[in-house]
Amino acid sequence: MAEDFSTIPANLNYQILYDQSSIYPINAGYYQVSVIIEDSNYYGQENAVMVIEKAPVSIHFADLRQVYDMQPHQPSISLSDSVNYSVSFNGYVTSSVVNAGVYNVVVNITDSNYIGCDSALFTIAKAQALFDIQDTIIGYNGQEQSATIQVSPSFTNYEVLYEGNVQLPINAGIYKGNIVIKDTNIIGDTTFNFYILPLSVNVIVEDTIHVYDGTPKSISVQTSDSVAFNVVYYQNDIAVEPINAGRYDVEIYITEPNYDPQPFHYSLLIEKAPAEIHFGNLSFVYDNTPKSVEVITNPENLNVTITYNGSMELPIATGNYLVTAVIDDTNYQGFANDTLYIIDNTNIQEKETVQWIANIYPNPTKGQATLSIEQISDNCNIHILDIQGKIVHQEHITNTNGTLTYQVNISNLKNGVYFIRIQSDKTSIVKKLIKE
Repeated sequence: MAEDFSTIPANLNYQILYDQSSIYPINAGYYQVSVIIEDSNYYGQENAVMVIEKAPVSIHFADLRQVYDMQPHQPSISLSDSVNYSVSFNGYVTSSVVNAGVYNVVVNITDSNYIGCDSALFTIAKAQALFDIQDTIIGYNGQEQSATIQVSPSFTNYEVLYEGNVQLPINAGIYKGNIVIKDTNIIGDTTFNFYILPLSVNVIVEDTIHVYDGTPKSISVQTSDSVAFNVVYYQNDIAVEPINAGRYDVEIYITEPNYDPQPFHYSLLIEKAPAEIHFGNLSFVYDNTPKSVEVITNPENLNVTITYNGSMELPIATGNYLVTAVIDDTNYQGFANDTLYIIDNTNIQEKETVQWIANIYPNPTKGQATLSIEQISDNCNIHILDIQGKIVHQEHITNTNGTLTYQVNISNLKNGVYFIRIQSDKTSIVKKLIKE
C-alpha cells in the first residue's frame, strides 16, 4: 500500500514502519505508522494511525419457503465475496432446521477483513397429508373391524376415531370415521364413512294354509343361526290376529342386532271349514202354495242360500225339484243337493218316492272308495262335487237291476270334502266323502 505523505525539504530519504515493521499491512485493522528521516543533513520523525477498514459484503437470500419432509432445510444464501459467515435461526446458530415453522434467519460475516449482516424470514410449511382409505364396506363378523388406511407421508403420526372413539366398532351400522393428524409438522385431517353390513338371514316358512276352527293360526318360521324375529299379520294394512277364514299378509321382522332388518313377505291362508247341511220336509202334497225345504246346518244357524232347479223362487207346481243349499258364511263352506217332491193330491200313491239304501266306504279314504246302493232299478247319473258345489266328475249308469256298486276314484283330487250325488228321474241321494 503506497504512502500518502511528503517531506520538507522535499525528497529526503526516510524509513516507514507499520507497527514497527517495514512490511506493508494487508488485513483490515489499525496500524501505528512511524516515518523516520534518514538524511545526513536532516533529521525528523512523525507518527500517525492508519486504518484499513473491513470490506462490506452483500448478502442475498433465496428459497425462503420450503415444505417439511423430515430433512434439514436452509435457505439459499449467496455472498458478493467468498468469505466466512455464520447462520442463526431464531437466535440459535445452526446451519439448518428440520421442523415446520417460521424462522428469523440471520447471516453474520465472520471474516476478519469483511463485514456484513442481513436477515430474512424463512418458512418451513407443514406437509399436506394424503389419504388412501380402503375397505370401507365390510360384513359383520362379531370382531372389531376398521378400514384400511394409508397416510402419506408415511412417517405421519395420526389417530383414527370411529364416532369419536378410539375403540374399533363391532356391530353392524354406519360409522363416521375421523383421521386426526397428531404430527406438528403435518396438516390434513379428514373424514370418511365406514359401513359394517348386517348379515343376511335365511327364512324357512311352513304351515301357511290352515282350516278355520275358531282359534288363532300362525305360520311356522325357522331362521338361519336361530336369529330372533317377530311375525305380524295384516289385513287391509291393519295388524290383526288371524282367526277368521281369509288371506293374511305376513311380515317377518328380524329383531336381532347385526342381521339384515328388511322384512320378509309371505301370506297365510285360513280356509273356510267344511259344514254339513241336512234337509227336512222334502215331500209335499200340492195345495197351490209355495213350498220350501227345512235346512239344518252343523255347526248350527249358518246362513244358507237355497235354490230350486237353480232358482231362488219357491216352487208351487207339482214335480221334482233339485234343491241346492250353499253355505254363505265367513268361516264355513259347504253345499248339499236333494230332491223336493210336490205330489199331485189326485194320485198320491202313484207318486210315492223310492227310498234308496246307500253306503260309501272306506270313508275317509286315501283316494279309492266303493259306493253301494240297494233298491235301485232306474238308470241314474252320478256326480262328484267339491265343497264349492263344482262338478269334478260325472257318469251315467244304466241297467242297475236293483243293486249298484260303483267304484269312486278321487286319487287325482286334493284332500278335502266331496259329495257324491246319485240322481234318477224318480229320486236322488247325496253322500259325503272325505279324502285325506
